Amino acid sequence: MMEDKDTILMIIDIQERLIKSIQNKDAIVFNISKLIDTVNLLSIPKFFSEQNPLKLGNTLGSLPRSQQDIIASKMNFSCINCGELNKLINSRNYKNLLLCGIETHVCVQQTAIDFINQGLNVFIAMDAVGSRNNLDHQVALRRIESAGGIISTTESIIFEWCKSAQRAEFRNLSEIIKRERPDT
Repeated sequence: MMEDKDTILMIIDIQERLIKSIQNKDAIVFNISKLIDTVNLLSIPKFFSEQNPLKLGNTLGSLPRSQQDIIASKMNFSCINCGELNKLINSRNYKNLLLCGIETHVCVQQTAIDFINQGLNVFIAMDAVGSRNNLDHQVALRRIESAGGIISTTESIIFEWCKSAQRAEFRNLSEIIKRERPDT
């Protein structure tokens, strides 16, 4: 079970030039926004990575951000060597990582497997990750799951963090869950 107190949300490489060719990109960005709004409401830390931002651009400006967000640029596909992330994990001995972003079969998969091998529980919001083609996306999800990752959905994860309709934040979380994509 993923608790809100021991989880970090990782938003992997949702960058201007990378997102253009991703299948279902609008739905992916929409679901990532819901996750970000949820972690902001529940005070769950978040971490953004950017793959070679000088060539691929920065994180999409449409995603909700705050001053305290950690943003790390990287050249490796996996986030395992991002010093800022490791400091955050070790600061309170977080044991759960929730991954979202792109591409499922490259940076998300390598990050997931590396952190699973480090002993962390890795969750993937399958409707908040994507690749340029569906086969790569599907095979990567299967590979992450066979390595020990836990596949879920954005809505299921939000309810898992909420735990009860009696939680003080339930009304606001319910509004996030019910939000509909503007283009549907």
